[in-house]
Amino acid sequence: MKQIAELKLPVQLLIIFFISMVGIVIGKKYAYLPWSLDVALVSFPFLMAGDYLAKYELFKNKFNITMLVVGFMWIIPLGMKLHIELATRSCPMGPVCVLEAIGGSVCVAGFFCFLEKKGITSSALSWLGRNSMVVLAVHCLEMMYFNWDRYVFSVLPVADMWWMAAGVKVVGIVVVAWIVVVVRDMVKRK
Repeated sequence: MKQIAELKLPVQLLIIFFISMVGIVIGKKYAYLPWSLDVALVSFPFLMAGDYLAKYELFKNKFNITMLVVGFMWIIPLGMKLHIELATRSCPMGPVCVLEAIGGSVCVAGFFCFLEKKGITSSALSWLGRNSMVVLAVHCLEMMYFNWDRYVFSVLPVADMWWMAAGVKVVGIVVVAWIVVVVRDMVKRK
């Protein structure tokens, strides 16, 4: 990895792009590799993006045009229902979904950095950080076994508004994760 870091940025991007596309093709067309190594290959652009965010301290600056571009990089594909799902190896339009996921991650991280700079720290955010594995487990289970269209969106008419549907899902997942943590803590005490 050190050798890649010493190359010029366009060459780095091409190499990381190639590695990621190899992971997508292997996971979709051939087989799930042991230890999800195909997913690890797809994850290289996320590692590179995180490295650049730290290196250039993007969040230490005030709002700039970069955050606006990254926001559109996230919102436009998401509005077209293009998103990556590493666990199921779903990555329609490959590079577009990878860029969408990076854009979303950067926007969410930027939003929380903004809240921190404004002194808006919350015990809820701290709770989410401490219990992120529970939230992830609930999310994985709901993706596999819960039919949102049948049980929720047939009652709540928000399925056509992707941002409302996403908000309902996030709230639902966090509430179920909270219940799991409360029950887990009660069992531990007894």
